[in-house]
Amino acid sequence: MAETATTGSDLWQLILDLHGARNLAPIKDMPDGVWKQALPGGWFMAVNGGDKVQIVAPEGGMAVPVERFEVAFWFNGWLAGTLSPLGGTLAAGEAANIDTLAEALRLAIKERGNG
Repeated sequence: MAETATTGSDLWQLILDLHGARNLAPIKDMPDGVWKQALPGGWFMAVNGGDKVQIVAPEGGMAVPVERFEVAFWFNGWLAGTLSPLGGTLAAGEAANIDTLAEALRLAIKERGNG
């Protein structure tokens, strides 16, 4: 059977699964309403569950505005894409792409989000 392509909906599910695996508070209750999470393989994400745009950057990475109800992804400190309930854009390189991001989320879930 052929493997199906990873979708934005798959990423949202993996993000929710990681949140559950870490047994975190609601995102809106986190500082500034943003969940910031380092992921394996050089990935970092910020999920804005607050009521206003937040400027976010991973340590040493580029700062970007993250809209309400949006998630931003960085790869090795560089913005690699954003995802909202309406869709998104993600890098499509050899190392930074939707499949390597999905794998990083899966690994983080296995590790229960530690790190």
